[in-house]
Amino acid sequence: MAPRQQKSIEKMVATNDFISAATIYATSLQVGKVKSAWFERDHDKMLTHAASRGQADGFPRPLPPYALHNSAAMRDAGILSGLGTVKALRQGRMRELYDREALQYEAELSGMGLSLVKPRD
Repeated sequence: MAPRQQKSIEKMVATNDFISAATIYATSLQVGKVKSAWFERDHDKMLTHAASRGQADGFPRPLPPYALHNSAAMRDAGILSGLGTVKALRQGRMRELYDREALQYEAELSGMGLSLVKPRD
């Protein structure tokens, strides 16, 4: 290969490497921009919510003992304790749905003369 062609190829490779590195760097900057926008948005929401509750720095404060007698605090405590119950009910319903669909699917397959291999317990 002629030296002139070799230099041309080396120059093209160097240009491609430079463009590739610049693209990777630009992508990392875009990712950082998106992440910082997400953080700032959520941080602003937290500060706005905290300011509406009278907290200057945005960090949650523990409830004083007398606050539990407040009807709103009692309602919130009830909601928080009920979340676990609701989650358990939803998981139970989903399990029932999956079991029904599995039986239905198995019936369809057996109607076509096919079957699933079931693990032995």
